[in-house]
Amino acid sequence: MKIHVLEFKVKDHLFGIRTEFIKNIFDIEFLKNAPLLPDYVYGVTVHGKLVLPLICTEKILEIADECSSPIGKTAITVDIKGKLFSLVVDDILKIQEIEKNNNDNEIINFYNLKGKVIEEITPEFLSLKINIPSFRYRRELSEEKEADQKARKEEVNFLIFKLDDKLFAIKAESIKKVEYLSSLESIPDRSEQWLEGIFLLKDIPIFVGNLKKLLEIGDELGEYLIILENGNKLFSFAVDDIVDITSVEKSDISSRATYSPDSTFKDYFLYNKKVVPVLSDEFINKIIDRYSISTNEDINNNNKTNKLEVDFLIFRICNERFCIRMENIDEVLELKEVHIGNYPTENPLIRGIIATGKESLFLVQYNHIISPDYVPEENEEDKILVLKKGNIKFGLLVTEIEDIVSVPEENIVEFEEKKLFIAGNIKDSSGDLINIINIDWIKESREVQFV
Repeated sequence: MKIHVLEFKVKDHLFGIRTEFIKNIFDIEFLKNAPLLPDYVYGVTVHGKLVLPLICTEKILEIADECSSPIGKTAITVDIKGKLFSLVVDDILKIQEIEKNNNDNEIINFYNLKGKVIEEITPEFLSLKINIPSFRYRRELSEEKEADQKARKEEVNFLIFKLDDKLFAIKAESIKKVEYLSSLESIPDRSEQWLEGIFLLKDIPIFVGNLKKLLEIGDELGEYLIILENGNKLFSFAVDDIVDITSVEKSDISSRATYSPDSTFKDYFLYNKKVVPVLSDEFINKIIDRYSISTNEDINNNNKTNKLEVDFLIFRICNERFCIRMENIDEVLELKEVHIGNYPTENPLIRGIIATGKESLFLVQYNHIISPDYVPEENEEDKILVLKKGNIKFGLLVTEIEDIVSVPEENIVEFEEKKLFIAGNIKDSSGDLINIINIDWIKESREVQFV
């Protein structure tokens, strides 16, 4: 059995990894420290949209006691049982086709190629040597979500509405908004008998058509307004009632055998044992093109791309940038205005006790973790962040508050493991990575009880 192995060098030693486990290869230009991770982890780097832990390969292979700088070297990103991390190597040589050994020791395989011995690093070896959490990418769909998304592609969403006692439907993707007609100011315009005039929707003029008149069902104007949009063109139909929004499998939608672009209905489906006709796309687009009022404005900002964002407070400790979600910030205090009481402990994390309002809280400092050579200094410009999460509440000493930023969800990556000092990273507008401090980590200190 032949396999393909990427051959590379680390400290003049030859190694190889099967290409099936390799995700990408890139030159390392950026490194962000990640406190309290094992000593074989340089930190994290960025490649494309991925934030990846950088592994000191020479240390896990036990061919060096200290790790040389990774900047300028090459990273091989591997996917080991769903975990992504990058191995730092000195040189990439080539991809070799190798006859697989029959005696596979499952940890490291050795191959003799033209007098050279190559050690194949296996997934089993990496799983044994590397014990760090992988990042969870919010923008990536889980297998369940992918399956759900695939299933949804086979469905069509419809809004079902009433005209008198009859049910009709329109594709939900054509609809911008639904409003109560009675809440809108109107301007008469009867250029067509079935048009009721121009109504003002948040100062945006929009034609309203009486769908019952158009379909020759009745004359009375309905109570609800279905607002349709095509590009920057807006139009609306008045209907009696909104019944439901439902998903229908494509296989359950019937279509007319013969159909012309002028036809009002093309498709039909069953809803509660009733046949529901669907206003055709061609009919809707023809009406919008003919009777719409073009506008560059949006309706209640709903046609903007609304990306989910999370607010973070960015601050500095020992000149390193960190961040915490704003939802976990209770208040910010000036150090010079707070009395710090002594607390008998040798725990370097505990600076003392502070009083805020009717509460007494531990004042925690992370300086010793971030800078092992830290020498305590009094600085009246320091701040105290009062942090809260569940039943945890404490003060955190910081050097400087830098900014509050709204971060798109796709720029947030988090460790799957929840018991680390760093919870993950955010990417700011300049592309810099900022470590998220994990509030839960302080619970691991046995000297502190948050109850």
